[in-house]
Amino acid sequence: MLKIFRKKGQKGFTLPELIVVVFIIAILATMALQQFVTYRKKAYNMQAKAELHGFYTACKAYFADSPTTTTCSLALVAATFITSGDVIFANIPANQTLAGTTAAHVAGTSTYTLSAGGNITP
Repeated sequence: MLKIFRKKGQKGFTLPELIVVVFIIAILATMALQQFVTYRKKAYNMQAKAELHGFYTACKAYFADSPTTTTCSLALVAATFITSGDVIFANIPANQTLAGTTAAHVAGTSTYTLSAGGNITP
């Protein structure tokens, strides 16, 4: 403890000591909040990617059950694929490759796109 700020026989913490502790706690809280926001955005992006993969898998199963069908939509695969509602799907093509279908989380930062082979790219 800083003895220069303390009178003889006085107990407890001095004001400068308390200010230093509060300042350190504020810095640590700021760093933790920034990390939390970063992890949350990553989680949103991974949810969009996972739901796009789930949609692709559900459409492929639908095409296997109905080989003459060429289009797939969220409504057609609603029995096997349930979306969270936070992911927006767009550009769903009218062919069985589903190439170009995109998905993005409403609070995320990335948009994911399906390729003809089913690969997902950011």
